[in-house]
Amino acid sequence: MAKVTFCQEMYFPLQSTQALSAFLKRAGHEVDVAIGSKEEISQYLSETQPDLIGFSVLTAYRNHMLETAHAIKEFGITAPIIAGGYDITFMPQILENSDLDMICVGDGGDPLTELVDALDEGKDFRELTIENLHIKKADGTIQKNSMRYWNNDLDQAPFDDRDLYRDKDDFFKTIPFTQILAGRGCPYPCTYCFNHGYKAIHVKNGMKPKEYTNFRSVDHVIAELKVLSEKYNARDFFFNDSTLTYNKKWIIEFCEKYKKE
Repeated sequence: MAKVTFCQEMYFPLQSTQALSAFLKRAGHEVDVAIGSKEEISQYLSETQPDLIGFSVLTAYRNHMLETAHAIKEFGITAPIIAGGYDITFMPQILENSDLDMICVGDGGDPLTELVDALDEGKDFRELTIENLHIKKADGTIQKNSMRYWNNDLDQAPFDDRDLYRDKDDFFKTIPFTQILAGRGCPYPCTYCFNHGYKAIHVKNGMKPKEYTNFRSVDHVIAELKVLSEKYNARDFFFNDSTLTYNKKWIIEFCEKYKKE
């Protein structure tokens, strides 16, 4: 078992981090989260000694990530640092100009799990050829492994790990809504939206355009909502999907089962 700690500035449960944590815990690894300033995070990491340090980056949090990664190195912490997310996928050159050791472009669940499995086996991350990972070698050169795209059978993914934040601080139990994703992508070509460019990156790397957009099954989404309601007493659900209603057949079936269940 290896230990991964995700770092962030904002005191808010990031859905991407919860999703990645679920993949890692399913594989038997330990996951933690460090929240605060670069100094607070560095001190916490020094005390807890994770095997891998991660950042799930939105553009608004990029500067905090860069400053914190630098502070972590200055603090003498030797665990490798990886960052991923939409922002990183659009700007992979950030690896060359930062204190990061690795980045993940595109989907992160399976690649990150494979990385942590390898670290747990004592392998040198610089020698790995895991798809989606760009890795900084000891001499500073960048190894850009090929890019995979996500598994279209979204029902195979674990439910997001809400316990990661709730066990960290009771504050997270007071947030009045719970985030959920019913699917991925969006079929519309709006150029102001990240989906336009994100889809182009995946298509360039072998994805068929129609495969960019898909839903989990209605039953799978309803099952997760039941867990949220029964285990966490959630009453308000916030769907983070870019467009939830584009598939008329899916949304009608969902509404009928939601009302029934």
